[in-house]
Amino acid sequence: MNEKTLLRLPNSCSDNLKSRIQNLKWGGIVAIAVAFAICGAVPQAQQQAKVSKIGWLGARPASDGVSGREQFLQEVHKLGYIEGKNIAIEYRFADNKLDRLPALADELVRLKIDVLVTPGTNEARAAKNATKTIPSHCHDVGL
Repeated sequence: MNEKTLLRLPNSCSDNLKSRIQNLKWGGIVAIAVAFAICGAVPQAQQQAKVSKIGWLGARPASDGVSGREQFLQEVHKLGYIEGKNIAIEYRFADNKLDRLPALADELVRLKIDVLVTPGTNEARAAKNATKTIPSHCHDVGL
């Protein structure tokens, strides 16, 4: 591939606002699909469905990312999942203190989450360093 072709490839963790908007919907869908594919959260006859746990690791304060989390939850709901009913989401926020991200990622891993969703690159790095067994996905929502 030449250099121009490489530059055209979409990057789900890009700083480009247009790329963030384009990847928002697919990012959420991919994250949820991976979570449920890995943990097998398909209800079985005469068995109670497993409540899958999703970890959300954000660098900014919780109040800064409400719209991004709401968009993420809307995509989850479109797939038939309801927080508190058939999924549980554990939120952790570093309040703009990037040095807190590794400890928060470790905390989410200890909670035995099924998938770890991050809104940006710094959070994705912390998730990658915290675990090699839990799938993670950078959900680029521009938080």
